[in-house]
Amino acid sequence: MRRNSLDDPLNDIEQLHHGAIVAAGNDPDDWLIDAQIRTWELRHGYPLTSGEEVELRRLSLEAASRYERSEYLQFYSLAATYVATMQEMSFDRQDFQPAPFRVATQPGSYIEPWVAWHARTDDDSGQPPPDPIIWVPAGALIIFANVIEVFTGRIVRAFDDLPALIKAVGEQSWAETLAALRAGPRRPAGYVPTRQGRCAVHFPPPIDRRSLLPHVARIDDGIKAAVTTFVIGHEAGHLHLGHFGDRRRFDPFVGGEPIDPGLRRETGSDTVGVCTVWDGMSAHGHGSIDATWIGPVLALATSAGLAAAYPIADQHTTNDTWHDWVYRLSTCVRGLGAWMFGNGFSYARTCAVLGAAVPLAAAVYEYMRTGGELRDATDRLGAPGVEIHAELERAALAQLKRFE
Repeated sequence: MRRNSLDDPLNDIEQLHHGAIVAAGNDPDDWLIDAQIRTWELRHGYPLTSGEEVELRRLSLEAASRYERSEYLQFYSLAATYVATMQEMSFDRQDFQPAPFRVATQPGSYIEPWVAWHARTDDDSGQPPPDPIIWVPAGALIIFANVIEVFTGRIVRAFDDLPALIKAVGEQSWAETLAALRAGPRRPAGYVPTRQGRCAVHFPPPIDRRSLLPHVARIDDGIKAAVTTFVIGHEAGHLHLGHFGDRRRFDPFVGGEPIDPGLRRETGSDTVGVCTVWDGMSAHGHGSIDATWIGPVLALATSAGLAAAYPIADQHTTNDTWHDWVYRLSTCVRGLGAWMFGNGFSYARTCAVLGAAVPLAAAVYEYMRTGGELRDATDRLGAPGVEIHAELERAALAQLKRFE
């Protein structure tokens, strides 16, 4: 989608954004690209280069809404490109057909992305129906950004490069990785609300990006891109797999046990999300599969831990989904191993990925389950991290045995 003028009538997505901005007591003009660029340094702590400003203006013209947050534009554009590349490369596996879509941020604290179709504001225009919209909730983006900042600020910056970090994570216990995530002052610094409001997860103050060494900032951006790509790739997976309407396809799935059809669809779409990260990002030279797996693992472990973090007292009033999230996380670990084995990767390379994925996933899950910086919030619905680690370890070992 490309707009020719700011005088164009608001589309359906812009109407929602405009209404949310006004409802929050803000001026919609402050969310137009010119205003966002003017306030970039104030909001982010560092100035834009002239090239970055030009790129943001270009991306804003192609965005689904003129009120889209400027910091998400590049990640959304890249993710859409990676999805298209994955689809083109799928001919020898699933032979997915093109499935155009738009991406937009859903205002508010809702935390689960979804796909929706919206009617045009001018229904009598005679134009074809619009492409589906992948809504990425602002609440989810905020939570993922906080987890990535904790990971970057307390673990990544201690290493010279990503391979060294992954090797170190694979060589230490999940409890040591959890301790590293928790390293810092024992003081809640921020509250991330969820749609039910009872799950308090506290994060440390935001990182000043000017304090990050260039290679650490690049790793941080790469992880954000991998997480966003997985989330959007997952939702695109629902389209490619025909989960809407009558165009049903076989859901790619690792494991033979009977499960709920809805959960099977989610794990199938997770597989498409992982393929989007691995095929799409690597094809464009934006990350090796030896490292980009961090995106899917962080996204699923964060979501699983958050779902497990509701107080036990809420067990009769909340939608208890943490079991499903843990299952999806375990299936993802199995899928990583199965994909690497099936594509001829060596045992050593596969072992390095799974050996780091398991402790990192368990540590992130437990960090979220116990309230982030709260640390002592143990009366939660979900199982403790030690049990999740054992389940993920079994899943990884089962895949490594295929090399024997």
